Amino acid sequence: MLIVPKWTSPLEAIRALSVTKESTNHWFLSVVKPLIVDAGIEPHNIYGMDETGFQLGDSGRRRVIGRKGAKRQLKQTNNDRETITSIVTICTDGSVLRPSLIFKGANLIKKWGEKNVANAS
Repeated sequence: MLIVPKWTSPLEAIRALSVTKESTNHWFLSVVKPLIVDAGIEPHNIYGMDETGFQLGDSGRRRVIGRKGAKRQLKQTNNDRETITSIVTICTDGSVLRPSLIFKGANLIKKWGEKNVANAS
């Protein structure tokens, strides 16, 4: 087995590879069409929400040694870092709700809201 340097990849990139033309067509034909289109639900009543978590501190890519031919190398991290959750919501009519940030904290410091360009809550 030949060992070569590699770049690590976040898990989100691997999940993105599962989105294919076939899986997208299946989603629309089996879920969206019968439950939304055929039911006559109006666009102003349809919202999409996504949340993602990110850790404070270093969680970037690293150069590592791995088996030649392997496409990805994952990096294990400690769970002792604080995680912040970001939530964004958009309506199919183009309107959006204010983004929300959720983080652990005992006190709210007013200056955290300064320079809030996204108007997040």
